[in-house]
Amino acid sequence: MRGETSPTTSAVREAVPLDTAALILAGDTEEVSLRERKKARTWMALHEAARSLVLERGLDGVTIEEICEVAEVSPRTFFNYFASKADAALGLREPRIHDEAFARFAARGAEHGAVNDLCDLLAATIDLPPDTARVKELGRERPEVSPAIHKWMSQLRTAISDAAVDRLGERRGRLAVALVFAGLFETIHEPAVSSADDLAARLRERVAMMVEIAGA
Repeated sequence: MRGETSPTTSAVREAVPLDTAALILAGDTEEVSLRERKKARTWMALHEAARSLVLERGLDGVTIEEICEVAEVSPRTFFNYFASKADAALGLREPRIHDEAFARFAARGAEHGAVNDLCDLLAATIDLPPDTARVKELGRERPEVSPAIHKWMSQLRTAISDAAVDRLGERRGRLAVALVFAGLFETIHEPAVSSADDLAARLRERVAMMVEIAGA
């Protein structure tokens, strides 16, 4: 597809701060620099433009140049924010575990509370799009974006699995991840979560219900 060459992973990670919607709403604060807010607004402009165009015309009916024209940025700016048109339309960022979240997870005992801790780690790692309801709509209306969703989910699972295996070992770590991701798949079909804490609580609740059913 024209104009679509992937940037390096590090470029994507450094270009856009996490929690874009929160940065935009933060306004003038000492914690949020003008540069960060500008990046957040550019990210949002690209996402909104891509989503609207892809929803209207389909993934193959839209070029990156057209997305950038609507967003009022140069085409070469696009790959500082997104790896593909589908990622831009869906508002997906590459999943990565933040150092503080990983340190908290790794510092706990080998198995005690590991599944609940894994729920917290997963919730802290997922950078939810600012408009999850409309993302679901896009997935329903334009199934050609599904490969991007599957790729993102695979990246997320790999990142979480690595952390779980480091703490619990290969077999128990992967079983714990399977349990937590089963909870995630159930949560996806529910009303949108309001925060990482909300998502973590829902994951723990779903996992507890599955464990209860298994013991019935």
